[in-house]
Amino acid sequence: MGVVVRAAWRQARAIPDGQMAGAALVWLITVLLLGTPVMASAAVEALVEHRLDQVSGLTRDLRAVAQLPGDQYDPDGSGRECSFGCLAAMTGDAGRQSRDVYSSSLHAVTGDVRVAVVGREDTAWVPADSPVRNPLVSLTVVPGFDREVTVVDGRLPVESAQTPEVVLAVESADALQWEVGETRTVGTADVELVGTYSARIEDAPVWDHVAGLNGPLIDDDFNAGLTVTVRAVLADASGVVPATPPSLTMWVPVIPEEVKDPLGTATELRGVGGREFDVLGLRLRLTSSAPDVLEAAALASRHVLVTAAAFLVVALTAAVVALVMVMRLMADAHSDFLRVLRARGASGGAVWWVGALIRLRVVGLAVVAGVVTVVLAARYGLENGRWVSLAEAGRVVSTISSLELSGTDLVARVATLVGVVAVTSVVGVAVTRFVASRIPLRSPGVVLAVARIRHERGHMSAVVLVTALTIGVVSGAVFLVDSNVQLRGVAESAVGADIRVSSQRVDDDTVEQIRTVEGVDRLTTVSWVPDAAVRIGGARQGVNLYVADIQSLAEHSAYAVRVGDVSASTAVMSSGLAADLGIVDGQTVGVDVVTSLGVLPELTVTVVDGAPGLPAVNRWLIVDAQFFASVPPPRVVFIDCSSADIADIAATAESVSVVVPHSTVEMYPEVLDETARDPGIHMTTMAAWGAVITALLAALAGTWALRTAMVRSTRLQREMLRSLRVSPRIAQTSHSMTQVFVCAPAVVVASGAAVLIAHFLTETLT
Repeated sequence: MGVVVRAAWRQARAIPDGQMAGAALVWLITVLLLGTPVMASAAVEALVEHRLDQVSGLTRDLRAVAQLPGDQYDPDGSGRECSFGCLAAMTGDAGRQSRDVYSSSLHAVTGDVRVAVVGREDTAWVPADSPVRNPLVSLTVVPGFDREVTVVDGRLPVESAQTPEVVLAVESADALQWEVGETRTVGTADVELVGTYSARIEDAPVWDHVAGLNGPLIDDDFNAGLTVTVRAVLADASGVVPATPPSLTMWVPVIPEEVKDPLGTATELRGVGGREFDVLGLRLRLTSSAPDVLEAAALASRHVLVTAAAFLVVALTAAVVALVMVMRLMADAHSDFLRVLRARGASGGAVWWVGALIRLRVVGLAVVAGVVTVVLAARYGLENGRWVSLAEAGRVVSTISSLELSGTDLVARVATLVGVVAVTSVVGVAVTRFVASRIPLRSPGVVLAVARIRHERGHMSAVVLVTALTIGVVSGAVFLVDSNVQLRGVAESAVGADIRVSSQRVDDDTVEQIRTVEGVDRLTTVSWVPDAAVRIGGARQGVNLYVADIQSLAEHSAYAVRVGDVSASTAVMSSGLAADLGIVDGQTVGVDVVTSLGVLPELTVTVVDGAPGLPAVNRWLIVDAQFFASVPPPRVVFIDCSSADIADIAATAESVSVVVPHSTVEMYPEVLDETARDPGIHMTTMAAWGAVITALLAALAGTWALRTAMVRSTRLQREMLRSLRVSPRIAQTSHSMTQVFVCAPAVVVASGAAVLIAHFLTETLT
């Protein structure tokens, strides 16, 4: 009896251990495969968060800069129009009248919005010995300003003062040598400096929405001298509206914890356009453009993460199925083994204890596998659940084509996964049935042999399933990594309407090449000539002189440009600038240029209601391109395009560099620069590739270990079959079938790993 129990115990430790080692390795590979989409999607999510932060700051601080150019008025005169990037709900006295136009969801995610009305930059008086040659001061109203600063000298301005009172940053007052209590002329107004201040938190983003609010902006031009631009802050309700035309700037923070739905937030931001409200007596109508970029980027991020979630669901489902299959087959094999023990004379107690030990190991393994799987799934769901919802899956899939993300690629990979599983399963079943039909029914161990063949087929089906899962998940991970390029393309194409093309030389051929790029709606060649002045009698007034094709501007402008017959002596000036200079429509003036061009002949000025077709600049005098036979650099090409491919433009015109305006550079720092790839993107891509390759190597190692364990188990069971006098041919058939079903998936996995690693090395080295 003791000999039988010891033999049974040895075989119980040998055979079940080998089988459970195989099952454990299957589970281990499954966990690694579950980790692959988790790691890859986490890497892509980090990339998406970086891109959204770079494009708009949506996941942290959503900043918006709104410009209300002085020479842009509504055609009907009903109010001024302001075009800017993003807007959420406003708070404070200045924005009280606008809160009813925003939804409660936007109210929940926006912080305290900072608004400032900034006057035109007017020349201020400075002492004769000052190094500043061009002191520019703009009167500014910043509601709630007193809560953000600490008075260093003097006091804050009051609204009831007869002479407008202002305060300056300490550095700004020092740069202009302006003493507290001194009254100076700014433009045509006398202004008294009553105090200086410093920011309570110097690097707080509240100071970002108005450049120069926390210190002077200094430009050292060796030709024109030192230019210092400062913002002088008036009292909130002083009743003094800055000298028109003013501009409106705005900073809109977003509370990250409250942004549950970035896509919905971006959509609502886009819908803000066209709303009207009053700020300090100015009736403003809001338009928006950058929310289109935010919505596209958020939608792209949703697509990427929904794809990751889909692969996670597939991996989790397949892992659970494989685990249940392995546990069931192990239970069948253990039952066969216990019957063998009884047949060899083991006592009932010994058989019970061996069975209990086996069941304990099986149940323990299942519990551990289930707990780890649930923890992984729960962790992923908690981290990414707010990004993905099943209700949006249809919308995301329907917008794949509009986001330039290939849906056929995803479908092909899923079809490949299903095909591998189906083909290998059909072949496995056919081979098993053929072998089973050839077994002699007269063999003493026929029942046990058929059960063993069925058991091996089940094990191998599990291995085939894991192998197919490896190929599908790794392929999906590669798809996730590659999508960062598509996401970048979405951001680039969405800001096409803001691009400017500049170069030291833009000839007519280059301009015509750019015109042929698909999506370019209109294109105007403009050249900027600095240091120009208009002569009216004996007085000179500084202006910014631009050389343009005025006829083209007239044709494409939204304003009524009354230029008549364009000639070399034609100039266009905005009504705001004309009023400041005292020029009327049709007046003849002289133009001086402090460059090698010398003094230009007299020009006939046409006064218009807006700077046609161009971004508004306060002091522009536009002269026709016929005026110069050759224009010195720099030259600028303004492109108004809805879907222009920026890369094609840059490739078409080799001498052209694509840039964005200053107001847009802050929001899109690197989006349009193909050569300035962010190192973080490279690191994220490398990390995702590393996760993919690690999972592949782990799958290879696990598959090989599984093969080794199962071959060992097969050898032991073949000895058991031989001891039961089962035909050697049947035992050899069982062993050969095990080798085929184990080695074939290993070869497939190894081939896939080699191809993907070669692709990774090629992409990295090139």
